[in-house]
Amino acid sequence: MSGRVTNPSDAFPPSVGISLDYPDGWEPLAGAGVHLAVVRIMPPGEFRPNVVATVKRMDAAFTLDSAVQQLHAKLATLPEYEQHTEERRQVLGAAGFAAEGEYTHPQAGSLAIVTAMTVVSRPNAVDLVEISGTCAAGQVEDVIEDIRGMLTGARIEKTALVVAR
Repeated sequence: MSGRVTNPSDAFPPSVGISLDYPDGWEPLAGAGVHLAVVRIMPPGEFRPNVVATVKRMDAAFTLDSAVQQLHAKLATLPEYEQHTEERRQVLGAAGFAAEGEYTHPQAGSLAIVTAMTVVSRPNAVDLVEISGTCAAGQVEDVIEDIRGMLTGARIEKTALVVAR
């Protein structure tokens, strides 16, 4: 039996689209494995606060509870991680989870991290969407509200199923 499978298609829909608005002084930054990202414009040599969104295709049985367990495991591996808050809340208009904490990065020193995540149903699968913002401890007063605002204001964008002919 032979056949052809195509991505994107009904069997393999495109990943969920995301948009976020960023304030003055921030700019987009493309990177490997990143769905989208923005960084604060900083003088050379200073830590650049950032907000990064990733989308990972998961099996249809994957749940938000599974995502929360994975996040807890990942955060636990960060050096000297200390969690400040966590809560179930709306993320991208769906049931989600958010956490804030800080850890010590070997080169950058003490960093604050804010993470929001949700699981978006797709045909035959789900997309795990995680949006995280990071800044140096000394930058928290200046940028943490920007980071929180970007995570709170992030939206799902409709993606077209485009088939090349």
